[in-house]
Parts: sequence; structure tokens; C-alpha cells
Amino acid sequence: MTGSPFQRIQNGFERHRNFTGHEPDAVVYSSFLWDMQRWGHYEPEKVATKEISPDTLAEWSDHLRSVLRFIEEKSPTAVARVYKTTVPPLTKDCASADGRFQAAEMGRKGHVLALNAVARGVADSKGWATIDMSPIIGSFSEREYLRDMHHPAKQISLTALNLLLNIVFSKVDGANSTSQVLRVGSS
Repeated sequence: MTGSPFQRIQNGFERHRNFTGHEPDAVVYSSFLWDMQRWGHYEPEKVATKEISPDTLAEWSDHLRSVLRFIEEKSPTAVARVYKTTVPPLTKDCASADGRFQAAEMGRKGHVLALNAVARGVADSKGWATIDMSPIIGSFSEREYLRDMHHPAKQISLTALNLLLNIVFSKVDGANSTSQVLRVGSS
């Protein structure tokens, strides 16, 4: 929850470059559970109701556009930029035994679905590929597609990774890349 997304992204690119010595060929971004968590702590009115207000969705859409633009500026040679939507959390509003997250800062299912829809539209408008988690989890129950309150289970993550690799390889092949080593950075 600390630090701006821009600083976390910049730090991620620096760590990648320091570790590999190369620019990434692909960048994957997914973030809004962090945004919802921040809202829950600092602007609880944004997540206090069953639906996110149109004003909040528009504000978040503008913010996402600026984040994606920042990523593009920091990864000019990447042949693939991919936005990954988020799996909905447990429908119990992520409430723990002690009552923490009763206000569902980690994301009510409706909030996640609304932000996923906005993110798909923004990513598409920026020319980013999207890995949409909804079809991936479609035939699974919450207990099957989640390993905890909001992180995807292993089989879901592996399916998303397979889709990501297909996107990246199709972009690399399409760019007639001569690179034998694929460098993927994730934020």
C-alpha cells in the first residue's frame, strides 16, 4: 500500500534491468486490488457501497491510462504489453474472524467486475493485450479458483501464464525478433 504505483513500477524496471542487463520484451500489469485497498483505508466512501460510483470509475480510468502511459515510456522496446484482469475475491467480502475487511477493501465481487470492465476498455484503447481472468475461472467455484481470499489458485495462474506466453510469443514472432532469450518483466 505504500508508495505510488509509478515509483513501484520504476523500481520494478530498475530491478529487472539490474538483474538481467536487458530491457524487457514483455510487460504484464495488474493492480487495482492495491487501489481498492488504498481506497478502503484512505477514501472508504469509494468502496462503502455495493457499486462503485461512475465518478470513481472515471477517475480510476484516467489514473490507469496515466499508469499504462508511464509503463510504455519506461519500456519502449517491449514487443508485448499485457493487462491482466483480477479474479473476484470471496463473496463473503473477505471478512476474517476478527472482522477485518468487513468493508471489503480487498474488493467486493461487483467492484472487481466493474474495474475489470473499465481496465479491459482502457487496455484495448491503448493497444495492450488483455488476459481476462473471467473466462479462465468461469467453470470453477471460488474455493477452486482462489488459494486464499483473493489470489488465484495454481491451476488458474498456470492457465493465465500459458495465455501470456502465447501472447508474448505471437508478438515476438510478429516482430521478427532475432532475440533467442525472452525477457519478461512483471509489475
